[in-house]
Amino acid sequence: MCERLKNEGFYPDSILHSPLTRTKQTAEIIATLFQLEPHSNEALGNSFDENVLLKKIPDPKLGQTIFMVGHAPTLLRFANRLVGRSTPIYDLDRSSALVLSFDETIDFGKAKFRHYFSPQP
Repeated sequence: MCERLKNEGFYPDSILHSPLTRTKQTAEIIATLFQLEPHSNEALGNSFDENVLLKKIPDPKLGQTIFMVGHAPTLLRFANRLVGRSTPIYDLDRSSALVLSFDETIDFGKAKFRHYFSPQP
């Protein structure tokens, strides 16, 4: 999946992950391939907090990319709230990647769906 993201030009400036073991391990693999240090964030784990995560998204004017490694269904619900009702995202395959962007304002309902990468052929 990292190779596919690289080939499409998606390089993270930072990687956030849930403190739970499997996402930590996944984030470490991603971080190694992109030569970054992953950061654990409780808001992606058992204490999932959309408002905390919303504040972690960098200002679009900075042109930065953040990867969040988390769990279904909470991360999917968060993505749906970011996109809003106009383009709901109903389901994600395990180990998939969803690309969202913001034009100016970072808030719920303001994200645009850009791309979905599935590990399934």
